[in-house]
Amino acid sequence: MNKKALSLLMAGTLAVCAAGCGNKTTASDVKKLANGNYYVSEKGEAVEYNSLYFDFLGGKDVMPVGGFYGVYNSGGTIDGLEIPQMVSDKYFKMISDAGVNMVVYSRDEDAATVKKTLELGEKYGIGLFANVNEITTFCGRQSDATKRYKAGDKMPFGVTEMTNYISSFAAYDSFLGIKGADEPFWYQLDALKATYDVLRDVDYGNTELYVNSLGYGGGELTYGGWEENITQEQYFNKIYGDIKVPFLSATGYFYTQKDTPDSELSMMFTQLSQIRSIANNYKVPMWRMLQAGGQWNDAAQEIESVDPYPDEGELLFDVNIALCYGCKAIQYFPLVEPVHFAYAPGGTYDFDRNGIISAAGNKTRWYYYVQKANTQIKAIDHVLMNSANIGMIVHGKKANLLADTQADDRAELIRDGKFRQLTSVSGDDCFVGCFDYKGGTALYVVNYSRKDKANVTLNFDKTYGYEVIQRAVSAEVAAKNLPLTLEAGEGALVVLK
Repeated sequence: MNKKALSLLMAGTLAVCAAGCGNKTTASDVKKLANGNYYVSEKGEAVEYNSLYFDFLGGKDVMPVGGFYGVYNSGGTIDGLEIPQMVSDKYFKMISDAGVNMVVYSRDEDAATVKKTLELGEKYGIGLFANVNEITTFCGRQSDATKRYKAGDKMPFGVTEMTNYISSFAAYDSFLGIKGADEPFWYQLDALKATYDVLRDVDYGNTELYVNSLGYGGGELTYGGWEENITQEQYFNKIYGDIKVPFLSATGYFYTQKDTPDSELSMMFTQLSQIRSIANNYKVPMWRMLQAGGQWNDAAQEIESVDPYPDEGELLFDVNIALCYGCKAIQYFPLVEPVHFAYAPGGTYDFDRNGIISAAGNKTRWYYYVQKANTQIKAIDHVLMNSANIGMIVHGKKANLLADTQADDRAELIRDGKFRQLTSVSGDDCFVGCFDYKGGTALYVVNYSRKDKANVTLNFDKTYGYEVIQRAVSAEVAAKNLPLTLEAGEGALVVLK
């Protein structure tokens, strides 16, 4: 049984946008319903798009919603506080109830624990990329000339041994693949290719190797490198042109403090614009890794705590802008807080810094923010997973400054503010993702403000019928000028009938 299915189709491009974004619907393009109260738009030929979906998660209509750092077994006590063993029904149900259906990395590596997580994943509908120590270590070699893997070198594990080991996991429908490398640097790419080649030579459910790419920076970069330089173009060409990883998962953490200002948050749009272009070029879907909290502590130092961030409006905005850009998977980091992320001065701990579940096992504030975001995703994913993102309209002075719409390389921008039947946007600042949905029109409207509500009106050339999905509630309405009230960071989907 295949655990996933892959559809690699050409995403909407600027050429498509130029051909169809500003045209008004004519009388020949619409037909009136018998009751005469609104028009129904004629559907054209569907624009091709890129999608990767998993049968276990529900098939082509279900968006993967995942997290990095899944539940893990820790145990013991800290200052009298018992640290739970999280590989259990309680915590898998907790994750499932938050709307998460995929875990891309868990710290536990032993086969028995991996199989236990796969069993629990089957029970709660959560797919997993297993952590396989030898492969993870091989793909994660440090930048040392004596250790660097080069094409043709012997791998540190036998191919038969590896495939037999992985095949024992493939007996579980919840097994989506194995975790390869997170944000791989240039010196890991040959090892990634060698491992992926082995996986593709073995048929046990089209298993994938999970790779989360470096997603920040621009121009000529030194990816991991004090030995040699590699450009951004070379980096992505290796991963998506040579290794052929079938999805572009990129990290982007832009909330650096409480109430992060626009001047810092604007980098979110720079990255999404670049990653969208790269994903379209290699004909792969775009996945987004965003933050659930902050104050990460990879160095395991005793760090002072600051006010927690991002808040609810900021996290919702992060998710909804990714959807507005056409992302076909959302991932949260960290899903579960590692214990060392909680280290505070004087041997104390702060379990309120990050993760939807803290290292102490309790739900954090981000659990509820993520749950709210995922409830909306579940209500709209059947549309977004089957749509081509044509571009984005930016409305309002502040929104235009945030999205840096003066940049020449923003190919996704629909600069005249029109898309098919949509003639203009009025009201408060917002962003409108423009989609082709099975030949018809869909719009994802996102509030610019992370603090205040917005009143936005979509103005059309005729009175159409729409399905509006907001806060996971669907309503059918008819109007020529469609008003929307959006809470802080909120998004609403509008699908023309």
